[in-house]
Amino acid sequence: MPPKESTIALVRCESYDREEVQDAVDRAVDLLGGMGRFVKPGDRVLLKPNLLSARPPDRRVTTDPSVVRAVARRVQQAGGRPVIGDSPALGSFKRVARKTGMADVAQDMGIDIIELNNPTRVPLPPGALHKTLEVASGALEADVVINLPKLKTHSQMLLTLGVKNLFGTVVAQRKAEWHYMTGVNRDTFASLHLDILMDRMEREFGVRAKLGKPQVAYKETITESAEGEGKYTRQTGGRGQYGHCKIHIDPLDEGEGFAFSDQIKGGAIPDEFVPSVEDGIREAMEVGILAGFPLTGVKVILLDGSFHEEDSTPIAFKIAGSLAFKDAASKASPTLLEPIMSLVVLSPDEYLGDIVSDIRTRRGKIEEMDMRGGSRVLKATVPLAEMFGYATSLRTLTQGRGVFSMEYFQYEPIPPAVREEIIARIEGRIPATR
Repeated sequence: MPPKESTIALVRCESYDREEVQDAVDRAVDLLGGMGRFVKPGDRVLLKPNLLSARPPDRRVTTDPSVVRAVARRVQQAGGRPVIGDSPALGSFKRVARKTGMADVAQDMGIDIIELNNPTRVPLPPGALHKTLEVASGALEADVVINLPKLKTHSQMLLTLGVKNLFGTVVAQRKAEWHYMTGVNRDTFASLHLDILMDRMEREFGVRAKLGKPQVAYKETITESAEGEGKYTRQTGGRGQYGHCKIHIDPLDEGEGFAFSDQIKGGAIPDEFVPSVEDGIREAMEVGILAGFPLTGVKVILLDGSFHEEDSTPIAFKIAGSLAFKDAASKASPTLLEPIMSLVVLSPDEYLGDIVSDIRTRRGKIEEMDMRGGSRVLKATVPLAEMFGYATSLRTLTQGRGVFSMEYFQYEPIPPAVREEIIARIEGRIPATR
């Protein structure tokens, strides 16, 4: 089955007005189950804002103090002991705390504000970019760390978000050295941030994560026609449950979508139960037949069935419809579809051979090659699953002189060998790759 999604609370806040921010934070925390779900009485809680440099709040360079104040209040209400901490890359800590408004928050609320210093070397999980990492002792000593990032642009990572903000737990004087060790490669620097996050997850929650590529939005479909039958019966001592239907399925010519038609004759299934059969089929399509991905591109014809005067119910026919569809789909040569991207690469002509070879190793198809002002323009279609990390590869192949753009093109069937590998990975029969 595809990975289960995490719970996210998204609350709109129109301004940085203190009361509005407090209300928004309260609603978000409550949607997540309350602060008590994360903080226990007596816990030392590090509030980790982004305090890059000594800029006032209205410059929007650092985390706004109203956000830190609101979260600190919720931590105190849960019985926790909040502490504001960061290790600014630019300027003295006292000046940064004063200019960003964090010193005022700490004074008003009677909480400590600390500089994250005194680096401590901690081991990283196997497979991480580095064997060990230096993290500020103040972060390691906290029972809970609440990440309060500032959304903004970043010269190397393009955007500063939650994971990037945890790089602030590296002592300021050491940040430049870690930048140097990871180089200018954006993917490599991003891997360092993931290592920091994974270490925190293991230390604080005892969770060892498996790091893999982002999940591609695969789909499933059928390639042949088939018939299926579903019967659901249950007797519980009182009124029972009975539903029974037979269906025929065909692939849709356009490859996507869903069509349903009722060809029942002689009242084999009463009209009031037909929508329930369709609902059961739609639900079965949502989880597919091969690997838990949505199934699309199917025409379903309801052919026959039977019912019981007393025991037939909508839910029984809904379950019967689901069973009938699973039965038919398993016989209809189901397959996986993957998103194919339209790729355009612009590069000096001397790198064309290497670019073409790299695209072909990614299962890509070259569609067109042209010249534009002394540069070569290459157009291709490539599976999205093969394009992760392409920006780094292209920079390496062209010595930083190549650029590309990419957009969705269409879904296409996956080659059998690749399909089986995907299914095996999802079922856990082979490990996910980093």
